[in-house]
Amino acid sequence: MEYWRGYMDWPLDPTWACETCGHHVLIWGFAHGVCRCENCHTQYAMRVDEARVEIPVCRLKEEYRQPAQWGWDKWYKPISEWTDEMWDEAFEAVSMKMTEG
Repeated sequence: MEYWRGYMDWPLDPTWACETCGHHVLIWGFAHGVCRCENCHTQYAMRVDEARVEIPVCRLKEEYRQPAQWGWDKWYKPISEWTDEMWDEAFEAVSMKMTEG
C-alpha cells in the first residue's frame, strides 16, 4: 500500500505556500494523517489540538526550517531523500550565513 495517497482537498488559505519551497499543493498521508508538500516533502499538520486549520502547520522542528530552505534552493531534491551529508552541509551553510551577517 502506498503511504501517500492523494491530494489535500479541504479549503486552504489562498495565501498559504510551503515554507520550504513555496509550492501550493499538499498530498494526504494515509498512514499517519499528516500531509506533505508535493515538491519538497515538508510535512504539515492540518489540525491543532482537535480544530481543523486552513493554514497548514509545518511539522519541521524550528532548527531544520532554514537548512531545508537553503538545501531546496541548492538541490531541488525532496527533503525525504536527503542524506546525512546533505543535512550537514545545509546546517553548516546556514550557520555560516548567520555568523557573517
